[in-house]
Amino acid sequence: MTPKRKILKVDPFDDIHIIGINTTHRDYKLAWYLNENLKTDFSKLDDIETPGLEGEMLRFPFYYYNAGENLNVYNLIGNRSSGQIFTRLSIQTDYFLIIRNFLQAEKLALINQQIKLIPNVMMAYRVDAAREKNIDLMLEEVELHEFKTLRSSKARLPRSTPTRQ
Repeated sequence: MTPKRKILKVDPFDDIHIIGINTTHRDYKLAWYLNENLKTDFSKLDDIETPGLEGEMLRFPFYYYNAGENLNVYNLIGNRSSGQIFTRLSIQTDYFLIIRNFLQAEKLALINQQIKLIPNVMMAYRVDAAREKNIDLMLEEVELHEFKTLRSSKARLPRSTPTRQ
């Protein structure tokens, strides 16, 4: 009799929640509505740049909000650039709202409900990362872009002056 093996499966993107948004709004207008409805403070950072099918550089809008230490980090990412799609999903999606860190189911449902109240939002739905094939690649690229962008913005900040004794 062969011994049973226990296999530990680790999800590289655990505690990440993704809401797909289908709307006619431009990225800055959607970010403004999210700031109003969710009481967030999204700020626009450098766009995510990736090569397209014909070698051209595609730019996808990237917004960032950090709710504070031990709280959630939010990203708003556009899914279209020059008619090409960043990540193809089973449902047409214009934007992704990515929420990192633990979030109670009630809070996530409330966020989804608040997004649906925004004018011209046709649909807001929870993206099932297990069912969507390309979502991991998109999450890796977003996380790497966020790290690079925040690191370079901190490098540009002036150092604080030492306190006098």
